[in-house]
Amino acid sequence: MVIDVDDVDATWNAVVARGVDPAEDLVDRPWGLRDFRVHDPDGYYRRFTNRRG
Repeated sequence: MVIDVDDVDATWNAVVARGVDPAEDLVDRPWGLRDFRVHDPDGYYRRFTNRRG
């Protein structure tokens, strides 16, 4: 599942502050997105993203 957020950096900070261990760090993708992934309890990933700049 992909979740488009207004501020992916703020979302990252909120997720980490709640003690969630991200499956993938916050990264800038070559195709213009900035995102990170977390796994839900069933093992599916959620990708939080937004456009860079």
